[in-house]
Amino acid sequence: KSIAKMLWKKFRLEFPDILWPKGITLRTQWTAAATVKWFQIRENDGRREVFDPIRKKYVALTPEEEVRQLTMHHLVTEKLMPPGLMAVEHSFKLNGLSKRTDLTVFAPDASPLMIVECKAKHVQLNQGVFDQIVRYNMSLQVKFLLVTNGLSIFFLEVNPLTSEIRFLFNIPTYSQLLQISGKLWIHQYFIQ
Repeated sequence: KSIAKMLWKKFRLEFPDILWPKGITLRTQWTAAATVKWFQIRENDGRREVFDPIRKKYVALTPEEEVRQLTMHHLVTEKLMPPGLMAVEHSFKLNGLSKRTDLTVFAPDASPLMIVECKAKHVQLNQGVFDQIVRYNMSLQVKFLLVTNGLSIFFLEVNPLTSEIRFLFNIPTYSQLLQISGKLWIHQYFIQ
């Protein structure tokens, strides 16, 4: 089974060109990011909706959804995160309970790479918010956490051996995340 087919079957993700194995002609690495339509807003029965290009459907434009869409746009266009390796409201189990991340970014091998927790602009990023994402990480075991309310952004790196968390000043690009996490070889395999 190809990794791309395995990912599609498990997460129903759409894949950018970079995921196809060697030997197939690849277009530019981020063609998929360029074709994503951002910030399409419509009125539906008196409520505002925004088109989510990752989920490929219109969703209610809540204050939290606005922050999520802006964050996804930044990650795809500025940090070169492949939209095909992002899942919105990714479900997982935590102590037998179903939970969902606001956004999960995956490595090319289908392992979660980063969890993103978005809050509305009026929500203060306090200890409770950080506790929530750290609890989620107990199950997902990612190396990177991002917390934002659209006004403040905190990017954290988790040491899997010691569970030590350190704050980073900048959000790395997708390739840099893979390099830091030791998964760059997977990425290089697919884009060469």
